[in-house]
Amino acid sequence: MAASGIWFTDDDSALRLVLREGDVIPGDRGGRVRDIKFLEHIADSPTQTRSFNERGELIYRVSFGPGRQAIVKSTLPGT
Repeated sequence: MAASGIWFTDDDSALRLVLREGDVIPGDRGGRVRDIKFLEHIADSPTQTRSFNERGELIYRVSFGPGRQAIVKSTLPGT
């Protein structure tokens, strides 16, 4: 079964991986990623995003296992 992940295309249109299920986020609060979710949109505000911004920062939630999760910020290269 293929793992879910977050990908983007860079300025040269090359496909790049940000993170996928099974990757390890290092540190005391990290762990092996079991699930990745983008943050939901804000109700009654269809143009308001919560998962990315104009600075090339991507925000998402990862789960490491029962009761362990984190909000992660990744900065996409070249943005």
